[in-house]
Amino acid sequence: IGIIFVILAVGAFARWRKLINQETTDGLARIAIEVTIPFLFFHSLSKNLKFDLLKSTWFLPFLAVGLILFSYCLSWVICRRLKLNNDQRKSFLFLGSFTNYGFLAIPLVYALFGEETLVKLIIFNLGVSLMYWSFGVGILSPAKNKGLKLIKNLANSVTLSLVLGIAAGLSQVRLPEFITERD
Repeated sequence: IGIIFVILAVGAFARWRKLINQETTDGLARIAIEVTIPFLFFHSLSKNLKFDLLKSTWFLPFLAVGLILFSYCLSWVICRRLKLNNDQRKSFLFLGSFTNYGFLAIPLVYALFGEETLVKLIIFNLGVSLMYWSFGVGILSPAKNKGLKLIKNLANSVTLSLVLGIAAGLSQVRLPEFITERD
């Protein structure tokens, strides 16, 4: 956990000294979302997922969907009471429904509980990812063309890495050690 705080402190210092600007931050966030997180998901699933583990955790994606829908309903009730305008309502519903199941949780779970628990979180994130790229984007999108965007939104690096990681893990396909091992 100490390394996480060091990284955060270095990042905050670099931002404060203006060594990192908004463009750099956006680029780093995009690399994290589109490259490193998908590779982590694929690597962890392909290396650690066994049929017995999937059999004991099959409910986690459904739990994620249920939590998101519960959060959405609660946010909707709060929106009605606050009398928000349309743009505020969309933002509030989205932010209330989709909490941080990944960026903060992934390093903490890995550091505190190890890779097997991380795999369980990633299986949970399968439900989060599917809901985020369908229901979540739908909340924020204009009413027209939602159906066409749904397929396009689901075809992304995170969802693909989850599907390929599960397939590789269950089929016991292993990548060469020089790719998967850290030294």
